[in-house]
Amino acid sequence: SFGLPHQLLQNSWDVMSEGYDYCHLATHPIYGCLGQHTVAYHKDRLGWIAPAQKYVATLGSQARIVLQQLALPNGAGLMAQIPIPRSTTRFYTVEARRFASYDVKLPGQAVIIHEIDTSRGDWARLIDADGNGNSGDAGAMWIVGETFSDDANGISVSIDAETATGFLV
Repeated sequence: SFGLPHQLLQNSWDVMSEGYDYCHLATHPIYGCLGQHTVAYHKDRLGWIAPAQKYVATLGSQARIVLQQLALPNGAGLMAQIPIPRSTTRFYTVEARRFASYDVKLPGQAVIIHEIDTSRGDWARLIDADGNGNSGDAGAMWIVGETFSDDANGISVSIDAETATGFLV
């Protein structure tokens, strides 16, 4: 009803993909399994993330930012957007997900990264470092001490610290 696409690839972090993972953590007696939140890109596309809550990197820039949890945030910094050089349709989104509100049924508390391509039907594809197709394992969760690197495009995201409601990246 909001015009968001169903994800073609399984994504335990997005209600638009896999709403039935971890149902034992969030079940309603009448409605059954409750879904987790949708990903930051979808919320941003719907206008639910204010410009002040979004960090948009410029090519070649470096910054340290605090990302607040996407559900029940208590401040700015809900997402970061990183452009991919030489593309007008592709970029990365970076968001913090923690056990809060409907997100109590996530596979973990971590930073997640999506490669967005607005020219394809399922815009957001989760970066799963181990490539095993399991979006709920450690390969999809970026935690303190880990760094995502896209060497071909000169992009990296380091997870430096965890806060009470998010992560310093």
